[in-house]
Amino acid sequence: MLLFSLASMLSGPILGLLYIIPVIVSYIETKDVVPALNPTRYWAIALAMISGILIIILSILGL
Repeated sequence: MLLFSLASMLSGPILGLLYIIPVIVSYIETKDVVPALNPTRYWAIALAMISGILIIILSILGL
């Protein structure tokens, strides 16, 4: 059980960043290059950001 907890604490922040980084990069890239492709569903972006942050926090806490 300890190994499983340690593995999730080490890999959890990486998974959280995998949720957050693509959203940020795609928003920055489309904002300048093709403004027509800007995201319109901001609730989906907010959900991805919140879930990424929660994954990072909960994995550091070991929950």
